[in-house]
Amino acid sequence: MNPSSKCVYIAYTGGTIGMKKAAAGYVPAAGYLQKQMKRLPELKNRKMPAFEICEYDPLLDSSNMTPEVCLCFGSKLLRGNRAIKVDADGFVAFASPNFPALGSVGSAIKINWDLVLPPAESSEPVVVRPIRESRVAVLRLFPGISADIVCNVLQPPNELPRCKQRGIKRKIIIAPRGGELNPRPP
Repeated sequence: MNPSSKCVYIAYTGGTIGMKKAAAGYVPAAGYLQKQMKRLPELKNRKMPAFEICEYDPLLDSSNMTPEVCLCFGSKLLRGNRAIKVDADGFVAFASPNFPALGSVGSAIKINWDLVLPPAESSEPVVVRPIRESRVAVLRLFPGISADIVCNVLQPPNELPRCKQRGIKRKIIIAPRGGELNPRPP
């Protein structure tokens, strides 16, 4: 390694790249990533930068975790499928009106563990059903949406320019606050 070159810092948490094969599948193993990297001839080249691996203790085993999609915005950790856009201009642009925040993020991270999903009992395959009608328009209303956008989506297909025989067959309107909309813009 070139002593005058910069050093690359690697923070290893236990992800796939450093997992070792075991009887139950792949599991993170302390020191295994370092051992594997020392075997790579490319990293022994004097022109390559030095590297330092810092491992978490204990390593995180992602193979037994329950995946959950989250949105972290405005210091709140929200469940992804419950989060909606509520403000186009403000710093608190997302909310979860039907489900409390999973946690808060600031100088400390606080998680409401009682709201986090438990690990799945079984891993049944996802069933993907074919879409029967593909000519569906979805309009999500949000504060500040222009009337032109709403009118263009709601117009009958034959009145739209560039729409010939194949118009929109179904329209889905998603409205915040139970469908209560301000009749006039502010």
